[in-house]
Amino acid sequence: MRVWLLAVSFFLSLICISAFAQRQRCFERSFSTGIRSVETKKNSFDETIMFVNAGLPMMRFDIRQYQAAPANNFTNVSVYMDYKAKKRYVYFVQTGLCTEEPISMRFQPFCIALNAVFVGTDVIGGKLKVDTYEESTDGSKKRISYAQDTNVPVSVVTMRGPDVTVENFVSWVNQTPDVSLFTIPSACKKMNKMKKSKDNVNTKSVIEKVNKILRRSI
Repeated sequence: MRVWLLAVSFFLSLICISAFAQRQRCFERSFSTGIRSVETKKNSFDETIMFVNAGLPMMRFDIRQYQAAPANNFTNVSVYMDYKAKKRYVYFVQTGLCTEEPISMRFQPFCIALNAVFVGTDVIGGKLKVDTYEESTDGSKKRISYAQDTNVPVSVVTMRGPDVTVENFVSWVNQTPDVSLFTIPSACKKMNKMKKSKDNVNTKSVIEKVNKILRRSI
C-alpha cells in the first residue's frame, strides 16, 4: 500500500509540474504591448501597439509602417479582430478607407509552443534574465527570448530561408485594455468605403503582418 501511495504521489507531482510549465509558457489572456519589428526582405520597419481583451473577445493592432528609400513614407493602419462577430476590419487612418472580412479562427491565448526546445538562459542589460526557446513551425525557425519572472516575451527572431524578421516587445502591461479601444470606426460600417479600400495594395501586407503576430497564439 505504501509503495502504491508513493507511486500515486509521484504521478500527481509530475502532472502538477507539467501543468505549471504549461502555464509559465502562456502569457496573460488580456494585455497591451508595443512591438517593434524589422523585416530584411521589405527594407522597412513597423511599430505596432497591440491590445488584447479576452472578455470581449477582441484584439486591436495599431500599426505604423515605415518604408525606407526610395519611398521614405509611412502608413498608419488599425486592425480590429472581433472574434464574437467573426469579422476583421482593416482601417487606413490616413485615407479613412476600411475593409471588412470574415474570420473563422477562435480567440486563443498567446503561448510558446509546448514542443519548443529550451536553448539556455541569458542576462540582457546586466539585469534582465531571459530564457531562450527555439520553435520550428510553418517552414520557419523562431528563437524566442522570454522573461520568466514577469511572464512576458522580450523578442522573437523568425528565420525563413534568407529572410529574417526581428520583433521586440516593449511596454508590456498585464492589464485588460478598456473596451472603448475596441470601438469599430464608423468608416468600417459604410459599404462604399469598404469597396474602395479593397483595391488598396497595402491591405495584403497589413494582414500578413497581423497573421505573423497571431501565430504566437496556439
